[in-house]
Amino acid sequence: AAAQSARDGLGSGRLGRSLDATARGGCAWRPRLGMASKRMKLTDAGDRRKDVLICCPIAFGSISFWMGKKADEQATHQWTLYVRGPHGENLSYFLEKVVFVLHHSFSNPERELRAPPYEVTEKGWGEFEAKIRLHFRDATEKMVEISHTIALYPPNNGQLSAKKPVLSERYDEVVFTEPTEDFYEHVLAHQHDRAAKHPLEEHFPIYSDLGDVERITAAREVIKQETQALKAQITRLDGETDAYRQQVALTARASKKKATSASSNTGDNDGARESSSASNSNSSSSKGVKRSASDAGLKQGRAAPPSSRGSPSSRG
Repeated sequence: AAAQSARDGLGSGRLGRSLDATARGGCAWRPRLGMASKRMKLTDAGDRRKDVLICCPIAFGSISFWMGKKADEQATHQWTLYVRGPHGENLSYFLEKVVFVLHHSFSNPERELRAPPYEVTEKGWGEFEAKIRLHFRDATEKMVEISHTIALYPPNNGQLSAKKPVLSERYDEVVFTEPTEDFYEHVLAHQHDRAAKHPLEEHFPIYSDLGDVERITAAREVIKQETQALKAQITRLDGETDAYRQQVALTARASKKKATSASSNTGDNDGARESSSASNSNSSSSKGVKRSASDAGLKQGRAAPPSSRGSPSSRG
């Protein structure tokens, strides 16, 4: 927002940030705090403070009360449209006047207020969008117009209650880039002036960094616990992984040993079969030799008798 304001030119009042402070009742996310703050304080010979940025926080919205079942049909609610200091400050330190532009059905729909409280209270039966025009103490600053819908009914079709009002408020910051010397000095001198206590103050949200700090602390604690749980899980998984690796290594060694033993047994069996074959071969050869010798002897025996008996001619 500050960068945009700087691009727009010197001394252009702009709404810096816009946050829903309430969603028609209840507290919302809290923005950063700070009254009129300056980025740098450098004096220049001219009428403007060079390289200086001022942020003036404001809260604007509406609060409505249901008048009950017996209320007039044309005036079921009483509501107040307002601009206030989110920390109870008197906004006249930078506001010259505030103009509220209501629906044309209201008498005198354009209301101008030059001193706090900057608010308008009326009765009605319907919601509508109002305009809020902020005029600043420095006449060289442009007027800023913002819109706000006056909420009469609880969100999400909630039940109407005469005791609990419907609040719709937003937090914002008006940003001044390189303000004039007089405006700058006036803001620094009166930014801590307090406004009178508002009769509806008990219903307004409190803007504080404490809620943010508590939520951040709680989130950090959750992250810390989750981190510890994840570390423990990783440690457990690492242990299981090491155990699986050891088991796989043991299984691999056992398989290798078994394969080596089986290979050795296969070699022994092959050697035994070779020895048996050689023995059988030798035995067969021996038998063959004996058989040959025997056959030879038989042949000699058969031939001998005729030689011993002599020839047939000698027998006679």
